[in-house]
Amino acid sequence: SGYVLQPLAVAPEPQSPYAAALAGALQANLDFRIAEQRADGSWGPIWTWAALNAEAWARAERDWQGVITLLALLELEAWGRIAR
Repeated sequence: SGYVLQPLAVAPEPQSPYAAALAGALQANLDFRIAEQRADGSWGPIWTWAALNAEAWARAERDWQGVITLLALLELEAWGRIAR
């Protein structure tokens, strides 16, 4: 529920060295990833620095949204949760 290292960061695909050791945690993390998908189909950052510079954050958030969405889709595909 906080900003921590998630199992998918360590094992983004089944061939990852720690995938077997994290099997249960990875399935839970994949469920969480799916649940966190936004209504528009994207995923976004869970952090913000908008209070420091709202205009710059708006641009950075869009950029990070693209990166995070691509990574989420690649992880879900690698683990067989979606098909290309």
